[in-house]
Amino acid sequence: MSELDEKIRQILEESKALEEKSKIVNIEVKKAKEIFGDKAQDPEKDMVVVTCENGARTTLSLPAGLSWNGSEFSIADEGDFKGALRFPQLKFRRFVEQYGFLPKIGLEVNTYSDNQGFLRVEVR
Repeated sequence: MSELDEKIRQILEESKALEEKSKIVNIEVKKAKEIFGDKAQDPEKDMVVVTCENGARTTLSLPAGLSWNGSEFSIADEGDFKGALRFPQLKFRRFVEQYGFLPKIGLEVNTYSDNQGFLRVEVR
């Protein structure tokens, strides 16, 4: 095996190792402008930033009717929340469908390394 082949094999093994489960260790709610700056489509939109112990992250739009008190989510308005979750393209809905829970500290999720080398939480 050539040196280049060995290096490629090593890189592939390292990238597979990054596809793993990890526990959520932090959840923050921020305005879209705090995360995306001038690129935010709706600068005042509340966004949920989920961070895992391995450094993987994802950002989800906070659905209407749901609130965050700094340690857990609660349903503030059930009608608004149900209405928001009826859209299958909503990443927050897909997260709940995939993991069976609202994001919470300690929840184990799937993570992966994207094509730019950043660790991400898998949300299908």
